[in-house]
Amino acid sequence: MLNYNTASRLSYFESLQSINNSFNTRDRTSVKLTIVSEDLEDEDLMIMLNASIINNSS
Repeated sequence: MLNYNTASRLSYFESLQSINNSFNTRDRTSVKLTIVSEDLEDEDLMIMLNASIINNSS
C-alpha cells in the first residue's frame, strides 16, 4: 500500500491509480476511474450521481 511520503507526492488521480494497481496485484476488482472537471467538488459529483445526471455504471 502507499505510505504517507509516497502519497503526498502524487496527484489525487495518481493515488487512485496506485490503489487500483494494488487491487490488481491482490486479485481484487479495480475501480473504474473517470476524469472530470477540477472545478467540481466531491459533493457536487455526489449530488449529480444522486440526481441521475451522471451514472456509476460501466
